[in-house]
Amino acid sequence: MLDTTKLVPVETETPVFDRRKSPRLVPHQGDLPVTLTTDDGRRFETRLQDISAGGIRLAGHLPVNPPEQVKLGVTLSKDLAPYEVAAQVVHSNGQFTGLCYVI
Repeated sequence: MLDTTKLVPVETETPVFDRRKSPRLVPHQGDLPVTLTTDDGRRFETRLQDISAGGIRLAGHLPVNPPEQVKLGVTLSKDLAPYEVAAQVVHSNGQFTGLCYVI
């Protein structure tokens, strides 16, 4: 189960167009570590920027492209094993990589 005590709603001072159907949550004490693994075995360490019921945004540019499918391991607590989920790359630019969950 997702430990939402480590996450808080995203707050912005300016209106932002957001296509998400669920509210975004961000870590309230720094970023949470995430491991991204591609189908061909490439593995990248990054940080969670925000998360919602439909997807996740990761820090930095990762060498993955839409519609590549990957596995994510999100570390929510040092006392718990990473939460693992399949995801599909939606966009990747120089600052962020956005993914939606694959069910």
